Amino acid sequence: MTMMRRNAWAKGALATCLSVVQGLLVACSGSSEPTPTVATVEVTPSSANREVGETVQLSAAVKDANGNILSGQTVNWSSSASGVASVSASGLVTANALGTAIITAASGNKSGISTIEVVPEPIASISVAPTTDTLLLNETVQLVPTLRDALGVVVTGRTVSWSSNATAVATVSNSGLVTGIADGVATITATADGLSATAVITVFGPCSTALAPVIAVGATVDGALTTTDCRLVDGSYGDPYNITVTSATAVQIDLTSTAFDTWLVLFELLPNGVLQERALNDDVAPGTTDSQIAFTLQPGANYFILVNSFDPGVFGPYQLKVATSGGFVGRVAGVMKPGKSLSAVRQSIKPPR
Repeated sequence: MTMMRRNAWAKGALATCLSVVQGLLVACSGSSEPTPTVATVEVTPSSANREVGETVQLSAAVKDANGNILSGQTVNWSSSASGVASVSASGLVTANALGTAIITAASGNKSGISTIEVVPEPIASISVAPTTDTLLLNETVQLVPTLRDALGVVVTGRTVSWSSNATAVATVSNSGLVTGIADGVATITATADGLSATAVITVFGPCSTALAPVIAVGATVDGALTTTDCRLVDGSYGDPYNITVTSATAVQIDLTSTAFDTWLVLFELLPNGVLQERALNDDVAPGTTDSQIAFTLQPGANYFILVNSFDPGVFGPYQLKVATSGGFVGRVAGVMKPGKSLSAVRQSIKPPR
């Protein structure tokens, strides 16, 4: 080999070696750069309220120790209660049921969270049906509440609380079942989300004038006081009878009994619902226990005769008779008006023994 050819070969070999060495240096310098370290994962928004069926898009910012955002990092999403709120691989949260769910975004060994509250849909109105009703003692009626949103759409799944302003008259259960307890009027209130609606319940019992049987002028009734009759505030029992006439009619009302000392009262039910005493009697004559009232009934007035015992807790049979004292027989109207309960009749009018 000539000297010239040897020199050329040597130069080529040297260039090749330099190229390989440079390539190795480049490769070594590239692999020496450190892998980015995740210091924090911040989820936005950190909390949100949604109604069932609504969604919210969450985003996760992956940052290093200097607070710089690291791009291209893998984020894994999960929910602590997917039945309440589920989350997709892209961070889209869907509200499924009322409650609370914690949504977690994890990258590397760090994570961030967002608290999702699934809240009830707000209501705009509440109503109760029926709005009025009448009950006898121990009868019941189921009240039904209806809740609507601002668009008038019925809202379900809400808790409705119930109350009565007169539990001695009518009680109401947690489900809206009303029970008649005693004569009177009670207002039942249903409340939900700060809104309320009411129903007025009238309870008729033995003391209610609305349930009093009709007695005609010229009629005789054989009855008896029992423990199921109206009990007055003084502890005595009584039976009310309704009577009306179409023309002014003078009547004589007689109450007799061999079982108890009688007490007889005639009331007029005034237009304002108050029972006004018009006549009363204890003993028709000294030494007797029978009672008698003579009174002129007026047309258009609504009267009630109360058969009562003078003493409390006394029972037994009686006879009530209404007769004309002037020959005119009045006609009894067939329609009665609900009125005040006789249970509150003032008994202080009874004379002392």
